[in-house]
Amino acid sequence: MEKTINGEKLWTKPFSILMIVNLIAYTLIYMLMAILPLFILHIGGSKFMAGVISAVFTFTCFITRPWFGNLLDGKRRKTILQIGNIILLISVIGYNLFNSIAMLLILRVIQGIGWSAVSTSTSTIVSDLIPPFKRFEGIGYYGMSTSIALAIGPALGLFIVENFNYSTCYIVIAILEIIVLTLGFLLNYEHHKKVERLQKSNQLPVIFEKTAILPSAIFFFVAISYSGILTFIPSYAVYTGIRNISMFFIVFAAALFITRPVTGKMADRIGATKVILPGLVLLIISLLLLTKSTSLLMFLVAGVFYGLGYGSVQPVLNALVVTFAPVERRGSANATFLAANDIGMGIGAIMWGLVSQNFGFAYIYLFSSFLIALSIIVYLVVLKHRVNTHADSSRKTSIGLP
Repeated sequence: MEKTINGEKLWTKPFSILMIVNLIAYTLIYMLMAILPLFILHIGGSKFMAGVISAVFTFTCFITRPWFGNLLDGKRRKTILQIGNIILLISVIGYNLFNSIAMLLILRVIQGIGWSAVSTSTSTIVSDLIPPFKRFEGIGYYGMSTSIALAIGPALGLFIVENFNYSTCYIVIAILEIIVLTLGFLLNYEHHKKVERLQKSNQLPVIFEKTAILPSAIFFFVAISYSGILTFIPSYAVYTGIRNISMFFIVFAAALFITRPVTGKMADRIGATKVILPGLVLLIISLLLLTKSTSLLMFLVAGVFYGLGYGSVQPVLNALVVTFAPVERRGSANATFLAANDIGMGIGAIMWGLVSQNFGFAYIYLFSSFLIALSIIVYLVVLKHRVNTHADSSRKTSIGLP
């Protein structure tokens, strides 16, 4: 087991199984993200309520992630993963039993708790499995499973709803979660090292990892814009009369799939800053294109740029979080990073729901571009120096210099 966790090989059996688990889990989550806003409108809810129900999920994740992160630092990680999968299964079965707004809110809370446990567990386990000198590359490959899920999930969800019905879609999602739960039992991995908590009696438990805060703050702005992509692109397309918008998610995911492993290797070789900053610029270009998109082709071009940008920024920031954190705090570090995503997605869902209702969908992406520009400023002012300093220190250590 020790060789599996700390050895030089990246593509181990546990890593491969975890890739599949992550792929299917994110596929079913993206299916729900794509169809739930449409389902809410279908049963008579408003655009604002669609945003609120999306936000309930992400805020629940935000609240519970630090707790799960703290547990993951000292407990059996596979056990927490499977508990999360069971909770997720309960929630997705519920979607086929209830169709009221009130019950959807409750189910989203339950789903948020389950997803918080699952996604925080997988991201922590994978950081154990990847050799340190392949961290950017390994997380890039791991992120490819999310990219494939983004291509499959929204497109599959929308296809099933358009050609069958919502009930059929919820059944498919439940079957996918059963597969994830089964694969979790096949994951032959456990982190046995217990963490000694060196906290004074008068201190509160440290649930956020301080070394992860700056990269997570940058990703917070990205997550707000990402919320506008995942939650409102299908509705934006319906509003503008554009069909086959599921193609947007396919080209977006294809760009992510191509970009993630390449940018991971690039960051290992030329440094994180030279990957992150161009990625943020690509996001701005994409968002500005979306403000003027009047055809499927324009949407697809914007999707490619967003995929290239997101595929450059997200995995490298995630790798920085793991790199900066002490080994015994990886669970909390990953929880901090994912919590930034949760709160950004939650704020974005509510904020963009209000913006679309009062100003129009195009303004979602205009305001998002301003936020990404702000993230560039924050990176240059507060994070760039630390990234470069850490890279220099690591380089000296690798060649034996003091």
